[in-house]
Amino acid sequence: MRQTQAFKASRTIEDIYELTYIRKDASRFPAVVSVTALRDAQNAIIGYLLIGTDNTARKQVEAELLNARVTMQRELVANVSHELSTPISVILGSIETLMGEVGNAKTRRNFLKIIENHAKRLAGLVKNLLLVAELASGATKPVPSLIPLAVGAPDQSGHHSGAKRPPFRSKAATVPDKAATLV
Repeated sequence: MRQTQAFKASRTIEDIYELTYIRKDASRFPAVVSVTALRDAQNAIIGYLLIGTDNTARKQVEAELLNARVTMQRELVANVSHELSTPISVILGSIETLMGEVGNAKTRRNFLKIIENHAKRLAGLVKNLLLVAELASGATKPVPSLIPLAVGAPDQSGHHSGAKRPPFRSKAATVPDKAATLV
């Protein structure tokens, strides 16, 4: 046993280590080892108790979680890139058209409205990205609140039929007032 482990154990400090152990067949496995000093009635150290636990399953789960996180981050970057590039392309195309010979003032206003709408969409996307970053960092915590559940499918205009709301409500997480809401 290492001297530092023995010293900590002798001071009645339980110490826990992550080590790699070697089996009889020479294969290796991660283990968590706890070291505690054993004492007699006079409080003199008579030995040390080492308890080792195979840590393979935990290490595998940690690796899977890390891989899932990396995959999710990759997908998020791809989706954000796509969502940002679409309005930017529309804005640039509209500006290019406006810089050329465009017919009347109404046509110009239509292109400016397109630019405005896509600029607002970009602002909303950036606001949502900042909210996601706040939630991920723990700076903002979701607050549970009650939201009504709609009954029936929406009609062609996107509105729900005149059916009454159900007598129950669902709990959902919302963001505190200080944070942005998802658009």
